[in-house]
Amino acid sequence: MSQNNKIVKAFFWNSLSSALMALQSVAMLMIITRIGTLDDAGIFAFGFSNANLFLHLGRFGMRNYQSSDVLEKHSFRLYRKTRIVTVSVMIIGCSGFVLISSRLNHYSEYKTEMLLLLCIMKAIDAYEDIYHGNYQQHGHLDMAGFLLTERILVSFATFMESMLAFRDINYALIISNLVSGLFVVCEILYVRKKIYLPVLGEKDRSDSVKIVLEECMPLFLTAFIAFMILNLPKYAIDFYLNDSEQAVFGFLFAPVLMISLLVNSLFQPYVSELAALWNDNKYHKFAKIFRKLEIVTIGLTIACILGVALLGIPLLQMIYQISLEPYQKELILLMLGGGFYAFSTLYLMGITIIRGQKLIGYMYLLLGFISGIIAFTFVNMLGLRGAVISYITLMFMEAGLTLIIFYRKLMILGSSSVSKPKSPKSAGSIK
Repeated sequence: MSQNNKIVKAFFWNSLSSALMALQSVAMLMIITRIGTLDDAGIFAFGFSNANLFLHLGRFGMRNYQSSDVLEKHSFRLYRKTRIVTVSVMIIGCSGFVLISSRLNHYSEYKTEMLLLLCIMKAIDAYEDIYHGNYQQHGHLDMAGFLLTERILVSFATFMESMLAFRDINYALIISNLVSGLFVVCEILYVRKKIYLPVLGEKDRSDSVKIVLEECMPLFLTAFIAFMILNLPKYAIDFYLNDSEQAVFGFLFAPVLMISLLVNSLFQPYVSELAALWNDNKYHKFAKIFRKLEIVTIGLTIACILGVALLGIPLLQMIYQISLEPYQKELILLMLGGGFYAFSTLYLMGITIIRGQKLIGYMYLLLGFISGIIAFTFVNMLGLRGAVISYITLMFMEAGLTLIIFYRKLMILGSSSVSKPKSPKSAGSIK
């Protein structure tokens, strides 16, 4: 297969899997609104977002770091060992958060169980991701996208059939989680037999889990706090409002989540290529591709805003069977905020590739503190509309700060690299 065909194939499967991942909560909510109640939909929407937040703890910022490790500084054996640790901490952390929130906010037993089951669902995603990162690292992003596509479809079909059979969200989640876990085991054995990946690496190498955790800590903090900022309006709604209003916000937020996840499908195929260009000191080509991604992100944002302005409310009403006519302005504002989030995701990817992630960790710690004040204050004062205003404000701040940090770091590292070329040993090191 030619290199161009391989890139096209990788782009197709990665885009399809990312689109399905983006539509996963939308499709599941569509079933829930037809079989369950509006409160059920609100609980699910909140729980799905909360589980996605803790998914970042499970992944610990390793995907882009691992897939851009083109010099194989660390073995897959070490990446997998580290992921087992982070997924275990994810499950413990998410369970603790849910149980404490249940006590403070007086959740029902049904709601608490659903939030825990959604956490398990995302823990499966987190563990599978370490294998997909290895496939991408070795030029098989198409394989990763293909397998993820299959698993999402199988998991959704299982959830839908279980909902129709038992008419209970928690039973359906238990069954779909079991099927997903079995699928991951089977796919690992399949890839091992078909393309002999992953190669585990030596047992006696000196690197350790602690080293990987230290190197990825800024990436984890950045991703975790960034998504926490994304979720803060939902936490404020959970605290001040009710599950029905949470459901409405979740319905409006569905297209925004889709654009946020779709940009990852556009960016992922370029991670290894951009990393190679940076390590080879080909800064002009690196900048050219990055500018292309910026233009694509602008175009995608504009297209999505126009799309929701014309068709957003009718489509959402058709999908969820609920009147959303009063929320046209809120939907457009949320989509604009999604565009800002897409830009921050792009700049975070760039910062990771040029290994400038330490600085941005401090920025997100500060931004996370400010964001909490903004979100809870606006929701308390303005209700659901306050959640929308706080979201777009937070995303604008995040996009602006990541843009400044990326280009500042790019100029500093680029100029220093020109004056002193990188050696092969130092090309993958943290700056």
